[in-house]
Amino acid sequence: PPTPSYSTLLPFAGYLPTITTSAGVSTDIIDLQLDFSQKITLWYPANGSQDYITAYFGARELAFNFTARFDNDALYNLWRTNSNDSLTIDFMGPNIASTYNQELNISIPVISYDEMDHDTSKDNVMIKAKGKALATTTQFFSMFAQNTIASYTV
Repeated sequence: PPTPSYSTLLPFAGYLPTITTSAGVSTDIIDLQLDFSQKITLWYPANGSQDYITAYFGARELAFNFTARFDNDALYNLWRTNSNDSLTIDFMGPNIASTYNQELNISIPVISYDEMDHDTSKDNVMIKAKGKALATTTQFFSMFAQNTIASYTV
């Protein structure tokens, strides 16, 4: 019979995502989807030119849905009482230097939940949430990325 042989290479764990809301933190994320959109209208001059002159930027939308486990049902209670929340999604990668990791961080200061299901049959509460970012007088969302790319060339 064949004898299996194994590589000494250890598996790379990938990026560890974290969802943070005002109700709690979860790293046990089953799925996560973010949809960004912005309407843009091109304005063409009346002189018959085929080229547009300027672009008018319209409404922005940011929709999300995720399935994750949390320690309690506080997130479900926010939806049940129709309360606004905040959402931060952070992807932490391998270590770059002594105190820096590769990272992508997306912060949405004000969100509203459109739909939510919860399952309390296990030790942790499984939450399926769907919602959108709300426009406020502050920022709509913010992001930062940190990586080991020294420079970009075109």
